Amino acid sequence: MCGAKPKGNAIRIGVHARVAYEETIAVLQQVIELLEFHECVLYVSHTFLKKAPQIVFNRRVHRLQADSAAQCDAILSLGGDGTLLEALTYVRGREIPIMGINIGRLGFLSNIAKKDIEKAIHHLVEKKYTLDKRALLRLKTPDNLFSPIHFALNEFVVLRRDHSSMICIHCTINGRLLSKFWADGFIVSTATGSTAYALSCGGPILHPHSSSLLATPINSHNLSVRPFVLPDDVCIDLEVETRGDSILASLDSRSRVVAPQIKFSLCKESFSAQLIQLPGHHFFKTLKDKLRWGVDIRN
Repeated sequence: MCGAKPKGNAIRIGVHARVAYEETIAVLQQVIELLEFHECVLYVSHTFLKKAPQIVFNRRVHRLQADSAAQCDAILSLGGDGTLLEALTYVRGREIPIMGINIGRLGFLSNIAKKDIEKAIHHLVEKKYTLDKRALLRLKTPDNLFSPIHFALNEFVVLRRDHSSMICIHCTINGRLLSKFWADGFIVSTATGSTAYALSCGGPILHPHSSSLLATPINSHNLSVRPFVLPDDVCIDLEVETRGDSILASLDSRSRVVAPQIKFSLCKESFSAQLIQLPGHHFFKTLKDKLRWGVDIRN
């Protein structure tokens, strides 16, 4: 490690990770050592401590929880996109900046590579970064399903359970019935979530700053059904018919088994997620790098 220890007041960094494979332990330790070198005050999640008990801390560590996260200047997510979605549940409506370092797999949200860790930590503590504001999706149900975390950065999904027959999803936009969809499920995603589950179901890629919501049926029985893009100021209501006694509902990385009679109402959340972007990083570069656009994979 080179360079003199920076001066100034220490900043408070929340750290969350759930990836603790043998090959990632050294990366996690490197991050902690860099943060301690910069004299950061660390708030570490229980998941991090549980998954990586062999990590050595040389400074006092505070527990990262929903209430203590309010004291943090930024949250550092170490893993893949799923880890960053979990980190967002600590932030909630406070709009604290989140930096995602990818030690997982694809990583559209956690787009900082392991080779750039030292540079990323330097930019973080020096606050030499820009904030990428991302819209969130809000779920409303009569029984406050997923309480107290009702929002999603990527998507909300309803799915049939196990090997039951297809379900019928009644989709209403601003009180007007759009259609009934016979399918395996239905996705409502943000523009950010267009590169997540919706993409694997044939949905289009939306720029994350586009003011849009994306509705994507999953394996629709009617081949003329296609994903469709809506303005993000609408309210989308979903109701499900099924022969089974339950369905699966998912809000980002959180899922529940629920009765099909529940009405799901979705709209844009009043607050947003603030993702840290380093100089030279942008959405088009992430697309090109992650999807290998322009690369001749034949050789």
